[in-house]
This record gives sequence, structure tokens and C-alpha cells, in this order.
Amino acid sequence: MLRVLLLLLMSAMSCAQTLQMLGTPSKASLRGITAVDSKTIWIGGDAGTVMRSIDGGNTWANVNPPNASDLDFRDVEAFDAKVAYAMSSGASTRSRIFKTLDGGKTWKQQFITFDPKYFFDCFAFWNPDHGIAIGDPIGNHFSMLETHDGGDHWTVVTTLPQIIESEAAFSTGTCIVTSAENNIWFGTGSKHGARVFHSADHGRTWSVVATPMMAEDVGEGIFSMAFANPQVGIIVGGDYQKPEKIKVNAAYTLNGGKTWMATPQQPPGYRCGVAFRPGTNGNTIVTVGTTGIDITEDRGAHWRSLTNERYHSVAFTPDGSAAYVLGQNGRVAKINFRPVSPRK
Repeated sequence: MLRVLLLLLMSAMSCAQTLQMLGTPSKASLRGITAVDSKTIWIGGDAGTVMRSIDGGNTWANVNPPNASDLDFRDVEAFDAKVAYAMSSGASTRSRIFKTLDGGKTWKQQFITFDPKYFFDCFAFWNPDHGIAIGDPIGNHFSMLETHDGGDHWTVVTTLPQIIESEAAFSTGTCIVTSAENNIWFGTGSKHGARVFHSADHGRTWSVVATPMMAEDVGEGIFSMAFANPQVGIIVGGDYQKPEKIKVNAAYTLNGGKTWMATPQQPPGYRCGVAFRPGTNGNTIVTVGTTGIDITEDRGAHWRSLTNERYHSVAFTPDGSAAYVLGQNGRVAKINFRPVSPRK
């Protein structure tokens, strides 16, 4: 009887999500996103696009940084309706960091480099003052910056281990994660496999572990990662040039990234965004990519397709009531979750 009740509950939960399309004033390719709460959402994209909603995505305001129309904002990290950081990705001067304290009315450019080898991938924060940014390797090490003062100063982190041949990160906006007070993880890809770098002390020391993720050539590897807590995490990726290829493009950890295991069932192809639903003990996960959106409620033992349309990134609201997904041509959608009670 208990097994029957559990199956009925899982079936009911799988029907509890709906995809609601939201209109935006943009035609940009969107990737960067933070859902601060159920009302406040910040998103970023190419053509210098940064938008903010304060009504749960019903309406959007363009709050683009000035003189940035040629920049691609792959990552946006926000803390309330007024305070947000925006990172643009690209070679040399196209990699920049901006910050606003007034909801996007004004922006301060905090970082720009003229090094032709520089290329930002993503950044993450522990709190509004303390954050870390990762970029493609320069020489034998990844480039990394850290701030402790709200971005007034960004300093170079010099403690990273050497890379292996052709190793790089991917500018999805979600290739790096911070957790608790000290943890950093970021994922990579190369001709020799996909690896996860981890520091438990703000980047002073690092460990690097191999994963079962598919990576046999440049352009394959870990494109996105998320942690439900300091122990439970997930990585997704694959081959963006062959998005329908299914090998191992999702794996999870239950020990803080010391070891990674392929999810029992694999999403149907390349995935470039992933997020845990808060309050589900790391069981409910949404992942997005070129061939659609998939949801699991049992850490990847089973995946259910929500749509076959292309999406780039996903973020949950802190209360777990909704997830927002971003795509091309200004496409934003909201996945509504509702609580379901088991049948008696």
C-alpha cells in the first residue's frame, strides 16, 4: 500500500508543473538570471541587455548599463530590487563587471581588462560584498578574481592548480557555485574529460576530481552546476555542437564533490542550465538545454520532459514556488509549482 501511495504522489507531483510564457520587451538571447524572491527577478543577455521585474515577471523594465550595447551579459547576480551585479563575457574589453545600487537607474563599471587573452565565464557571491569570478585559462591556470568589498576592488586569485591540455570553462553564467561560508566549485571540459575544481577555504587551497561527464573534445564538458546544500550537487553538460548526443550529460554528488556519479537516467541531450528546487532535500531538479526542459523529483532516477523548446538557463525562487527559464529572442517562461498532498 505504501508503494502505491508513493507512486500516486509522484504521479500527482509530475502533473503539478505548468509552463507559463512571459512577455518581455527584448529580442536578446538571454542567459544571466537571479530570482531574488517571488516578485524580483533580474535577467541579462546579449546586445547589452539587463532587465528587471518586480511583479514576478508580468512586466519587465530595461535597466541596461550605459554604452554597453555590444556586450553579452551572461551572468547577473542580484540581492534585492536595487542591488545587482552584471558580468559580460567576451574577449578582452568585452569582459566586464558592473554594479547598480538603485535598481539599474545608474551603473558603475567595476572591472575591465585590456588583456587580449581574458574571457569571463561566470561569477558567484557568498553575500553582497564577497564574490568570485572565473575566466578562461591564461597560460597554465584559470583566471580568477575575488572581491571582499562589494566590488570596489577585484584581486587576482593565484592559488589555482594547473590545467590539463585544452581545459576550459563555459560562459553559461552557472559554471561556478559558492555555498555556505567557504565553498567554491567550478566545472570544466577538455579533450581528456570533465573535471570539478573545489575549494573549502575561499580559494586558498584546491582539489580537482574527474567526473563521469562526457568530454572527448574541445567544446564538451560541464556547462552548469548547482548545489542544494554543501553536500548535494549536480552537474550537467555534454556536447553543444551535437546537442542530441546522449552519453553522460548529468551527474550528482552526495559528498560535497569528492566523487560524482552519473544520474540513473540521463536527460535527452546537451544541457546548459540546472537548478535545485529549494525545500526538496535536493530531490527536485530542473535542467534546460538546446532540446528542451526536463524535471526530476528523484535526483535523476527519472526525468520528465516539459517541452522540447530551446532554453539556456534556469533559476528557482527561494521559496520554491516557481522556476524561471530563459531562451532566445527575449523568451522568458515561468514554471509554476504547487504543493500536492498525498491521497488518503
